[in-house]
Amino acid sequence: MLEEGLFDTVLMDPVREGADQLCVVSGYATPTMSSQHLNHIRDELSRQITLNLIVGMTREGVARKYHMGFQALENNQQLGFFSCSYVPSSRPPVHAKVYIWLREHDPIMAYVGSANYTQTAFFGAQREIIQLVEPTQAYEYYERLTHETIFCHHWEVEESVLITEEDKWVRSLDDTPIDEKPEISGLDSVICPLVQRNGRVHSRSGLNWGQRLGRNPNQAYIPVPSDIGNSGFFPDRGTHFTIMTDDGKILIGRRAQDNGKAIETPTNNSLLGEYFRQRLGLSNGAVVTDEDLNRYGRRSVQFFKIDEETYYMDFSQS
Repeated sequence: MLEEGLFDTVLMDPVREGADQLCVVSGYATPTMSSQHLNHIRDELSRQITLNLIVGMTREGVARKYHMGFQALENNQQLGFFSCSYVPSSRPPVHAKVYIWLREHDPIMAYVGSANYTQTAFFGAQREIIQLVEPTQAYEYYERLTHETIFCHHWEVEESVLITEEDKWVRSLDDTPIDEKPEISGLDSVICPLVQRNGRVHSRSGLNWGQRLGRNPNQAYIPVPSDIGNSGFFPDRGTHFTIMTDDGKILIGRRAQDNGKAIETPTNNSLLGEYFRQRLGLSNGAVVTDEDLNRYGRRSVQFFKIDEETYYMDFSQS
């Protein structure tokens, strides 16, 4: 029975031993955990895997911020192939946590235990246990469940699974136009500048990080001033978190570089640059200039902290 080093033993070592596909059944799961895991495999092991996730505890609903995060990961396969499906709310909920590793479609290793597929379970202070089990039997259990599930991107998913709008700031993410920002008063917030201390746009960093030979010109990051970086407002360097934007987009972010001085999109650093260029009305790969920000009317973004893994980013025009 395993009590320590669960992330390496359960989620990394099988890849080192040749596994190329992971099937997960988890009562609760988050897109930030999926992103974090796949990113570790790519960056530390120079590998990509197929990750198939079943979320089982849906009777009380799936928060839209998670639902949109899973969909965003499915649409961006930079870290490997990812799919997510839910046990419909009409079915008995599934509280199991099962991790089955396959190599060339054959189950070779499996674990069951208490740990949900979340950063809290694998990286937090929570105490979990996991046990090695017979892989073929575990995979048969997973396959039986697949016949009861619906993919998170299915056009009828919201008829089978309750996608909750319980968080008042999430209501701006549906298709209904809104006339004002969601209610975020009272939440802790910080302002991160998109320009240098002299007020000028960075020439080869920040929004123009990719403007170097051999780089994707869309690559970008949001600078984090040292006082904000040291305040505990954002997660520690390397921890993935969800960024909900004022125009209804979902990004997976993390702090990177020395002392966590930059917020980037770890699945693909160009996603953040594409996002800001779209907001500024620029073409992909264009150099962002002082005139572009002046015309738009913003030279910073404001982050509101919803919880330890979720932030709301405001880049709206005044």
